[in-house]
Amino acid sequence: MSFSPPRTTCLLLALALLGWPGSSDAQEPAEPIPEAAPAASEEPTEAGQKTEMTPEEAALAASTARDLYCTDVAGVDVALQSSALGTVNEVWTQVIEVYKRSRASFLLYWRGVLAQCLDQEFRAVQDLQGFLAAHQEDTSLGPMVLDAQRRIRVLKLQTSADAVRAADRDQRRKAALGVGIGLASATAAFTSLALWQRSAMDASAAAMTEGLQQQEEQNKHYRDGVAQARNATVLFSVAAGLAVGSVISFIGSAAEARAGGGGRTQFSLGLAPHPLGGASASLEMRW
Repeated sequence: MSFSPPRTTCLLLALALLGWPGSSDAQEPAEPIPEAAPAASEEPTEAGQKTEMTPEEAALAASTARDLYCTDVAGVDVALQSSALGTVNEVWTQVIEVYKRSRASFLLYWRGVLAQCLDQEFRAVQDLQGFLAAHQEDTSLGPMVLDAQRRIRVLKLQTSADAVRAADRDQRRKAALGVGIGLASATAAFTSLALWQRSAMDASAAAMTEGLQQQEEQNKHYRDGVAQARNATVLFSVAAGLAVGSVISFIGSAAEARAGGGGRTQFSLGLAPHPLGGASASLEMRW
């Protein structure tokens, strides 16, 4: 017959042996490691945050834009010119912003150079003059000072030439406008005269038509008058001839009566056409 101790008693004995002092299997618990606290001076930064451009970086960007793109801005290739204008204008804007923030006076030189590149002559002269006022005696910026002086002279000459060309264009525009107004006025005047002459021509045509009718009537009357005058001449000639014949007849009758019938009286009447028209009559008497 076998004996087996209860399971609960075995477990208690095992636990007592593990916790007995001096036991070779006993282990001391490890001390907890404190967590490192964040430094109070450190602040979290946003990922990808852009740092502000320094004046030196702005000057370098302006120098690069001048060397690489200003030639294309003044070129004839439209595609290159458009791209270069966008790039130079972007760098110019950056230089303006950095100058506003830092007030670094040497940036006035680069701002004026880029303004000249973008055909902003007036602003370029202002910025370059401001640079010279601040660094006229600065030997460390001697090349920039000399270049600024040269650019100001060129810009002033160009501005003067542009002003002369603008004045000349304005004068030509005014002259062309005056000529145009004068020609328009002359056109209106001559148009009015032409209309007046056309109206007068119409009146003259109507009068001429009426006059032609009257002239035709006058010509008819003239022809009738000429015929009547010719007929009257013929009639007067015939009448005169008959009158002369009558007188001769009376004379012959008287002579016949005085002679006592001893002779014989003869009469002859002639009628012939006249060369100028009509007819001529003649009477011949013999006794």
